[in-house]
Amino acid sequence: MVDPLSIHCPHCEASFKIKNKSAFGKKVKCPKCETPFVIPRPASIKSSSSSKKSKPSTFAEEFFGDESESSYSLGDDEFDDWEEDLSKGPSDKISTPKKKRGAKSTAKSKRSRPAPTRSNQYAPLIAVAGCLLFLFFAYILVNHLFPQNDNPNRLAGGEDLKKANKLNVVPVAPLESDWPEPGVQGAHVFQERQTASTAKVYDLVCSGDQTVTGSTQKFKVYLPPDMPENTQVPCVLVPPAGATLLTGMDIDLNDISLDAEHEPYIKAGFAVITFSIDGPIGEIETTTNDQFAAAHMKFRKSHAGVVNCVNAFQQLIETVPGIDRDNIFIAGHSSAGTLSLLFAEYFSDAFQDDSLKLKGCLAYAPAVDPRAFFKENLPIFKSIIPDVEEFIRVSAPITYTEKINCPVFLFHSVGDQVTSHPNTAKFSAQLQKQGVDVNFITSNGFDHYQTMIDQGIPKGIQWIKRKINGDQDPQPQSTPDSTPVATPKALTDSRVEMNKKMREQAAASRARMEKMRMQFQNSAFKDKPDPNTPQQRAIFKVAGYNEFYTTAMKNNPTFWTRSIEDKVEYGLTKIVSGYIKGSVRLDLQNQLLSFKFSGNLPDNMAQLLAEDNTGNAVTLDPYPPVIEGVSNTPTGPDSNQGLLFKIIFLKGLNFDRDNFMRIAEIKLKQLDKYVPGSLKINLEEKWVFVKVTDDENVKYQIDNLLSGAGVSVSPTPTRLTPENISKYENYGSSTNPSKMVNLGSTASQGKTAQRYVIQYGVYGGDDAKESVQRSLKGFVWVDQKSIQFNPHKKEISFSNRSPVDTGALERALTRNKFYQLAISQEALPAKAADPETREKPQ
Repeated sequence: MVDPLSIHCPHCEASFKIKNKSAFGKKVKCPKCETPFVIPRPASIKSSSSSKKSKPSTFAEEFFGDESESSYSLGDDEFDDWEEDLSKGPSDKISTPKKKRGAKSTAKSKRSRPAPTRSNQYAPLIAVAGCLLFLFFAYILVNHLFPQNDNPNRLAGGEDLKKANKLNVVPVAPLESDWPEPGVQGAHVFQERQTASTAKVYDLVCSGDQTVTGSTQKFKVYLPPDMPENTQVPCVLVPPAGATLLTGMDIDLNDISLDAEHEPYIKAGFAVITFSIDGPIGEIETTTNDQFAAAHMKFRKSHAGVVNCVNAFQQLIETVPGIDRDNIFIAGHSSAGTLSLLFAEYFSDAFQDDSLKLKGCLAYAPAVDPRAFFKENLPIFKSIIPDVEEFIRVSAPITYTEKINCPVFLFHSVGDQVTSHPNTAKFSAQLQKQGVDVNFITSNGFDHYQTMIDQGIPKGIQWIKRKINGDQDPQPQSTPDSTPVATPKALTDSRVEMNKKMREQAAASRARMEKMRMQFQNSAFKDKPDPNTPQQRAIFKVAGYNEFYTTAMKNNPTFWTRSIEDKVEYGLTKIVSGYIKGSVRLDLQNQLLSFKFSGNLPDNMAQLLAEDNTGNAVTLDPYPPVIEGVSNTPTGPDSNQGLLFKIIFLKGLNFDRDNFMRIAEIKLKQLDKYVPGSLKINLEEKWVFVKVTDDENVKYQIDNLLSGAGVSVSPTPTRLTPENISKYENYGSSTNPSKMVNLGSTASQGKTAQRYVIQYGVYGGDDAKESVQRSLKGFVWVDQKSIQFNPHKKEISFSNRSPVDTGALERALTRNKFYQLAISQEALPAKAADPETREKPQ
């Protein structure tokens, strides 16, 4: 055993002995005065202790050697056993206190812990390092198996929206597809579908990996009818309109009706392709916030739909036959117009092949600056999508005008209540300043949709033809700061070669168009016959319709009349050599089909039309037709066409019963196609009759003009046969004031309860149900409990409590973004008064 060493307490001078040298330098408590102090280290021990390494031991072992059974912590300052080692020297107590120490150690053993060893000293560090290593590998594995593409703060490609200044559009691989040919089968093959369109319609659903952007896209292709083989035609990409600018848009492949945005291009001889946009939503009224956010993320991954445009363009150049790759345009309305401009801006990023060009971009009433479009409702969308403001910024076409390098056609109405005409004007000025070939057409209309159909698309088609023919050269660049140059500089050799190449390309385009005209001379591009050639009219009895139209006309036969006429016309252009284009008329009431022609009519006319793929929409009676001579002079009676409009309601505040005929006549004379003095109206039978020289794209203009005079009519009139025109044009009783409806200031008079039905064509807001409630709220003549809303039928109805001011009703609905309104009413059976609610006698 080590000889004990003697030390002294510096406070009470008491002395005691130490058995272990390792106690030196440690803080202890004096057993006598209980004052803590540090045991000084003797000089002889200081020099030798540094060279010796002792086995780690507990604090008690260091003081009492092997005799101790307890361990102590330095922080406890418990030194009860120092009383045995006082300076009176080692007495006989040294052997006897074992029991005492044993008793004390037993009491203290409850809070003792095992002595640390060299192996477990590093256990905590090893455990922490292991946890960090596990978390690192788990992070790598999760990001590899489940990529974080749905982070709302990132675009596809990994950009942080707060740092991004543009969309990260890159080339994408074409989707797998094939054109229907003998022996080609599979889910990736376009399928031909019969519709009301005169075009040949094909559609495809790409059912790819849903995690890959654009891989589950839908396509619908329209090819001009009877397109000759080895012929290339221009094509127009038409994205679907009506989206929210934050979500995508689906297309209904089962919709077989005519599309007013597609048919004009088809009739002009162009192919059309429309397609779905990633991230569509259903009815906005039933869409939850989570569904809207999920749809937005898909739309965001598609770079606001640009990827879907790229896929559609690739279908045209890779799969669809007969497409002129040098004359591909994109045209869109409203949200689709915004997407069209974005596609034009990012075309060079998506297609890094210099041989591919976008011939031009057409945007009708676009939202060129979505930031202004969302300004009022931005807090609502930010609660659903926190970084929506950043996405709106990077997807605004007005931010990237410098990227557009193709001609641009813009159309906007000054009274558009959905998108901003001033912003489009600003966008056009910015393009002109950059030297872009831009043509901005302004309309005096006051709606968002119909002026595009009546005026925008026809002018857009004219613009497309000019670009194809190369008739319009780019406008010279000029700026306010430019100064005239005295002597023009000579062009460099490279510029001379470039100009020469441009002239050669323009000449080649004109040659292709001329060749196409020659190949289509017996079809859509046929010139009108010589006016001096005698013309006749053939009138056939209709025996029936093909299976498609027999089913379609059960619900709404008038809706399908124009479609049947268009298909019969394409058949007649091949069967009747002297057919007069645009003269087909179908009289549903009398089941008669008539058309004009010059020359001779085939004897087996009914059989030839039945065998034609497009003309077989109707089945003609085999008996010979009635043939009569007609005048083909521009001012002749047979050059005029009669249109019969159904009156929906009369605008009480705008309708002047004494001066209506004069006001309406003045307004109708604004139309070049209107025959002056032909207006007839019968308010009892609710019809308006007018004569026009050509009814193409004129019916909606007549609707707007009559609406301004106080009469709302159906925009789909009945085109009268020559036999019925005389019946209406000689009708004169409509001008007799005694037979006119007494309107007063409202559309409904008397105490009879009425059920009002409002049908709308376009809704430009975000929440239709809320807009309905806001429109009708506050009107005392509306029975609020009777309000019904059917978004699928686009119909609003209610019962009145008192006379209805239809003018105020129409203004309220228009103010809440319901357009193309048709308001009608019907009498409700009078209800017997409830005995309990009758007035009690005073």
